[in-house]
Amino acid sequence: MASSSSSGEEALVFVKKLTHTDVKYRLSFPSKHVGILPADGVEFGVKCGEQVYTFWCTKRKEGPLKPVIEKGWSSLVRDRGIQVGDMLEFYMQKPLPSDEEHEDEDEDEEEDDGDDQLQQPTRYWIEFIGGNSA
Repeated sequence: MASSSSSGEEALVFVKKLTHTDVKYRLSFPSKHVGILPADGVEFGVKCGEQVYTFWCTKRKEGPLKPVIEKGWSSLVRDRGIQVGDMLEFYMQKPLPSDEEHEDEDEDEEEDDGDDQLQQPTRYWIEFIGGNSA
């Protein structure tokens, strides 16, 4: 089951049975969920167990969006003993809006230090169901 800190809304993004390509080369991310990933070519951290892996997502420049996670994925596969047919659950947690953190502040305060604009980044984590990688 999902495990994360309680600083935002948690969501199961997708469940996937891993293919040969997923295990040997790169994780093919379902196109319908491309919007939850950081911008193309941006590294982002994904927690699996107690370890955080740095992934790199790329997307096709032409044609239908086909996001794949390459950099860092092979390390996770090797470290966790992932095999074809293992089931992956991909989760995310969006941070709470920063407005909720500051609702008790005095509204008449004129000095603004800019802290209202700071938010924690979206968090991602992976869990595996059954198989050799549990």
